[in-house]
Amino acid sequence: MFNHRTTPTKNYTPLRNSVLQDHRLTYAARGLLADLLSRKNGTKVDIKGLSSACPDTQQAIAKGYAELVKYGYVVRRRVKNPDTGKITTEIHVYDVPQVAEAPEADLSLITPSLSSPSLGSPSPFPSGEKTGETNPPSHTPPAPKAAEPEPKVPGGRLAEIIEEETPETAQCVQILAGLGRRYEQLHLGRREMSTLIPMVAEWLRRGATAAHIYQVMGAGLPPKVNSPKAFLTYRLGDKLPVPPVLAEQASAPVAALPTCPECARPGLVEGVCADCSGRRTAPAPAVSGTQLSALEQMRRDSERARAAFKASYA
Repeated sequence: MFNHRTTPTKNYTPLRNSVLQDHRLTYAARGLLADLLSRKNGTKVDIKGLSSACPDTQQAIAKGYAELVKYGYVVRRRVKNPDTGKITTEIHVYDVPQVAEAPEADLSLITPSLSSPSLGSPSPFPSGEKTGETNPPSHTPPAPKAAEPEPKVPGGRLAEIIEEETPETAQCVQILAGLGRRYEQLHLGRREMSTLIPMVAEWLRRGATAAHIYQVMGAGLPPKVNSPKAFLTYRLGDKLPVPPVLAEQASAPVAALPTCPECARPGLVEGVCADCSGRRTAPAPAVSGTQLSALEQMRRDSERARAAFKASYA
């Protein structure tokens, strides 16, 4: 490649090679920066006006402008007029990055005033005209904000329950962690385990083993569990085993009923039953045929009366 340059005497803009060769910028951003530096101080520019003077779209120019803001070539400053109180935005364009990776949102509201010399007056726009200055105007970057202390995580004491060195707690944590390893739907976090430890401990006190808990918690497990903590809370409470004392009472053998020594039939009281001792009352006398025919006649008369009564309301 061979370069052919001329020596301009007017209407030119000096640019540093570091600007034209800044590999962080796209070629569109470098060209936009050169265009902005070639304009006079006080020129009003916006994305729409720049896009009307070139084939690039507004989106392309906005993207290049965002790169210049990001790498410190363009700084936007909101200035409040002390006399009128009106707030305006000034765009300062530099040929040297002022603040590397400076986000536009961090620029604070600046109110120039004679009583606050530390703020200073806005730096002039660099231009292509010869001013006799050897160093370009510089911009003092804002002081970095003090690092804010990290907020305390709520429920820290709740999570510390898991770290208590007790054999029972350690066993409960091991069982809950084992559930997450066996069933991925039941994976629990550290704080979630802390509320389930007392429930698992109650299972262990009632004689349940780790294998029993795994079997009951994983029985009929759906393919997706939205809240493992809520699922285990319900199942640990709903499937809680019977206390050992009640289980022993339920498994105790039932006392046999007393039997009659004569006929060996079970009864409610000990000794000879009523049939064998002759204490049972005699059976009722049999009904004669005349009495049976009278009862049958009464039953038929009742059915006819009932049918007539229903027919009257039909």
